[in-house]
Amino acid sequence: MALRTSTDNIIYVNGLRLPRVPGYTTQILSTTLMATVGTTPSYLLSVQAVTVRADLGFGAAQFGVLISAFFTFAALVATCSGPLFDRIAPRTGVVVAGALSVTGSLFVAGVADSYALLLIGAAIVGSGHASTQMAANASVNGAIPANRQGLAFSVKQSSGPAALLVASLLAQLIGLTVGWRWTFVVTAAAAAVVAGVTARTAPRQTPPAPETSGGGGGRPPRPPAPHGGAGGGAAGPGRVGGDNKPSNLPPPRQLT
Repeated sequence: MALRTSTDNIIYVNGLRLPRVPGYTTQILSTTLMATVGTTPSYLLSVQAVTVRADLGFGAAQFGVLISAFFTFAALVATCSGPLFDRIAPRTGVVVAGALSVTGSLFVAGVADSYALLLIGAAIVGSGHASTQMAANASVNGAIPANRQGLAFSVKQSSGPAALLVASLLAQLIGLTVGWRWTFVVTAAAAAVVAGVTARTAPRQTPPAPETSGGGGGRPPRPPAPHGGAGGGAAGPGRVGGDNKPSNLPPPRQLT
């Protein structure tokens, strides 16, 4: 494969002219890792369900309520705070999401010694999960150009299967040897590191809203009504569609 570069940010591969995209790979990978560590705690509870239930002494039905609480709070936070993440800078959103992820994981690891406290921990972890997803989306939207966002979001969406893989490995390597709570400690540490790296590459300012021509609060301008259409008003001789503009058409011939 013939590869050569030029000084105008162009890469030539086998004669094909491809634009060079410096810095985008780091942004895509960091946001994907952030979304992964934000989703991992929910899978940690699932893959370690037998151990967690035996330790805290609750049944399968209560465990179902626990997982439901996670996703319920994730949905509520995503719905209520979505407009907020649209207004604040992506870097600020990354910091907030990372703080929620770290707090939730540490709460489950060190404080949740009963089912009620574990429910609270699941709610905090669910909030962190929703926040990391919105912060990652805002970072991609603010740092990646539009013609690259399809690839960026597709890579970011692989965070779900990646989180399941990470949770399974943590359960096998740490949960079965040291204890299930330590898997959340490792997740909290990873969330802190990934949030710090992502915050360094995330945009510092909110991306500008797309411009639209005309007024009307960002709405596109209304197209002109067709001549002679409904609502055009009464049209007299030599007029078209009632727009009070002279017409170049000849007057109608009188039939005798």
